[in-house]
Amino acid sequence: MSDEPVIPQAGAIPFRRGADGRLEVLLVTSTTDGSWGVPKGHIDPGDGREDTAVTESLEEGGVRGAVVGAPLGAYRYEKRGRTFEVTVFALEVRETLERWEEEAVRERRWLPAGDAADAVARPGVAALIRALIACESGGPFDGNRAR
Repeated sequence: MSDEPVIPQAGAIPFRRGADGRLEVLLVTSTTDGSWGVPKGHIDPGDGREDTAVTESLEEGGVRGAVVGAPLGAYRYEKRGRTFEVTVFALEVRETLERWEEEAVRERRWLPAGDAADAVARPGVAALIRALIACESGGPFDGNRAR
């Protein structure tokens, strides 16, 4: 890791109930390498973490919704020699748009939550999706940060 300060970001795990009532999670591809992940981005001046989670979900995934509860946790990653820490929220999706801002550069896919946890590239994101599954199942979640 670099000696530079950690750069804060925020993101969301957009979720809904499928036709069968099961929890589904929206994944988006990275514009860098095409791997699967969740919407995330830099926190703009004047915006809070929750605002950023909602905005990134709309821009990157084409979904509108609301943050539910406290952050699920956070994960870190490195890119171009810099370290980022992403605080991640659960986002209950109320609308999926047919067209969205980043549709030309990203794919999106709804998956059963367990499959989504298996599909993401970053282990920290997988752990947070599993934390969401545990919360939805009524299981314990102590809010510890996932790495």
